[in-house]
Formats: sequence, structure tokens, C-alpha cells
Amino acid sequence: MNIIQDIYNDYIHSQNEEYKKLYEGYEDWYGASSVGQCYRKQWYRTHDTPEKEMDEGTKRVLRLGTILHRDIEKAIETSGKSIMKMRNEKVDFYLEETVKLPDLKVIGHLDIAIVKGEDNVSIYDLKTAKAFAWQKRFGLKKNRDPNPSRNYEMQVSTYALGFADKIGCYTEDIDMFILWYKKDDSIMKTMKVSHEYVQYAINYWIDLNETLEDINSPDEMIPFEEPNVPVQDWECSYCAYTNVCDGKDRLNKIKQQRRGYGTKRKRTNIPRAYKR
Repeated sequence: MNIIQDIYNDYIHSQNEEYKKLYEGYEDWYGASSVGQCYRKQWYRTHDTPEKEMDEGTKRVLRLGTILHRDIEKAIETSGKSIMKMRNEKVDFYLEETVKLPDLKVIGHLDIAIVKGEDNVSIYDLKTAKAFAWQKRFGLKKNRDPNPSRNYEMQVSTYALGFADKIGCYTEDIDMFILWYKKDDSIMKTMKVSHEYVQYAINYWIDLNETLEDINSPDEMIPFEEPNVPVQDWECSYCAYTNVCDGKDRLNKIKQQRRGYGTKRKRTNIPRAYKR
């Protein structure tokens, strides 16, 4: 029995429960970080569907990202204003700022905002990545994902919409960034996000609200078959609702059909060692 591990696991659980309190009273709202995700998953989440229990190892891995967030935010709290004062710049920092889009039932918590004036605003969303994911996004062109998910870009765009409304500025006056942190060697990279994603985010939230308003059961939305139910291949593997949703089974069946499983294949004389 590893008592230290048990104590840490219990601590992480208590911290996760504290985090959930940020959303009390907004259980039927959508989290800004869920933008772009499967509509069926959104239905389960907003209808109090029990989630599949996450293993303790995964919780500890996710905790590392939280620790990094807290560390960077603490650095800004303790050193940010003094550094900006040395540069003779007046600036206001916002950390873990709650933003809301009531008409779209969206709530989120913006990592970092830097305000130098109503037309000089920058917001940052922090993301961590391991080497493989980093390579897919920032590596050589031949190694990059040709069709990467743009959910992160829409997420920071959602924050921009809520923050603009909160401080009374225009979304166009906000510079949006994703601050990437590579877990393997602590490389940090700042990526600017185009304002075109603001409209993509708006379109997603409007369509999600309209779609879910008209259904009584997630079974009315068939993942990977209904064109108006956006699902990305990787989502099912990390979904907390695979215990109640058959989306993963549908995905696997489609993948088998793509690969020709279950059909008779022609024999070939090409030696296995030379097959590509």
C-alpha cells in the first residue's frame, strides 16, 4: 500500500470537487472548453449523465497541466506588474477570469488577459502537449497533421467573445493567443489565433443550442452517421460517456469498413518485407 500515493490521489479528488463548484448553478450551460465537441457528448453533460470513472493515473497526469497553469498565474501575480512598471507600461492583468455568453448558455474561465487600454487587449489560453502532439502541430511539414482539430482556436475565441462583453470592448480589438508548453523539454511557444475563428465559434454555439433544443434523447443524434452531429475520430477514445453511448462502436465499424475488414482480399505474391 502506497500511503503517499493514496494521500495525493485523495487531494486531487478534493481539488477536482472544488473546481466543480465554479459551475454550480450553470449545470445546463456549456463549458467554453467544450467548443467543437460532439453534440451527443454535450447532451449527456448537460443532462446530469453519470460519467465513466477516470483512473487515478490519468487524474495525476491532468493535474500536471493544472499545476503549470497555477505556476504561470502565480508568476504573473508576483512579478507581472513590477516588470511592466519597469517598462513604464500601465497594465491590468486578469487571471482565471469568469466569462459568460448568456444567450448561448456558455460559461468559461479565461486563463490570462492583459489589458493596456480598451483597444489594446491580449488574452492567452495555456495548453500542454507531449512530443508526439507537438510534432503533429509544430514539426516538419511532412509530419504535421493535415487536418488538425481547431477546437483550441475556437475555445480562445469563445473567451474573447465573453471578455469583450465583460470589459466593454470589441472582439476585433482583442489579440488572441495560445501559449503552448511542451512537457518533454519545457519549450514554450506562443501561437496567435486568427479572428476568423470567432465566427466559427459563434456558429458552433448557435447550431448546438438549436439542435439540442429540439431533441429529447441523444439517440436522435447518431454519431458518424448524421451530418449535423459533428464528431472527431479521437473524441470517442477519450470520452467520459462511452459507458452509455455507442459512438465508439459505430466508429470502429466504420474504420473496419474503410480498411476492408470482413471482405475477401486478393492474394498477392509480394513478399511481406517489401510491402508498404
